[in-house]
Amino acid sequence: MPMSPGARRLVHYSGYLHPILMMAAGSGCLVALVLWFNSGQPVETEGVVILSLLGLGGLAFGAFFLRRHSRQDPAAPIQTVDDLPPAEGARQTRNLMWIVGIVLSLGSVFMAYQLAQVEFGSARSATVWAPVALVYELLGFWPAVLLLPALALFILLSLGRKLRAIKEGQTGRV
Repeated sequence: MPMSPGARRLVHYSGYLHPILMMAAGSGCLVALVLWFNSGQPVETEGVVILSLLGLGGLAFGAFFLRRHSRQDPAAPIQTVDDLPPAEGARQTRNLMWIVGIVLSLGSVFMAYQLAQVEFGSARSATVWAPVALVYELLGFWPAVLLLPALALFILLSLGRKLRAIKEGQTGRV
């Protein structure tokens, strides 16, 4: 179902948000650097280099993406996976399944390691995703460890259904 012109314009103008936020984050890093110099605290070379690179990188990438997005036509149709030919749509969906599987598997291993350190007493705190921390506090260790694999399974099953629908549409079966 094609989008109305008003909806296309809204989607186009919301695309400016990401570059502007990137530029704001880069500016924030540079402002933090200036404040650090003026605070009287000892200045470390590593911190200066990291903040400078983050600030300049955020400004540069934000400006690049802002310029690139400003050249797009707001009335142009937005292409999704459903608009691609069936073979290309199936290939894109399979690639997305691989990416989701790999990223969420690595994330699951990291979360399990962090939570195991807290559970077995070798660490007092851990850096984990906020919903995982909430599940850990409310339900315990195993539900928190299994939350991310369950999410990965749900996403992969959804993408598998999409891939199956694309292939059935390609062969004409229902």
